Amino acid sequence: MPGGWQQKMCPLGEGMVDFPAYFKLLAQLDYQGPISLHVEYEIPGATPKERQENMIAAVKRDFAFLKACIRKSCV
Repeated sequence: MPGGWQQKMCPLGEGMVDFPAYFKLLAQLDYQGPISLHVEYEIPGATPKERQENMIAAVKRDFAFLKACIRKSCV
């Protein structure tokens, strides 16, 4: 990337974080604490109702991604 990395909030799995390695490490450490999901990237939508529907879809997609990562690391 010209000029180096740029900070930008994005959906889980679309950025530079190596989530499989991260959750593998948590499993190796026998982490038993909470995991908090934050959706802080911009959610598009032409109307408030559309933004709300898109937000719900984004949370569901990110939550499914988290669950998949956890399952893979706990095997």
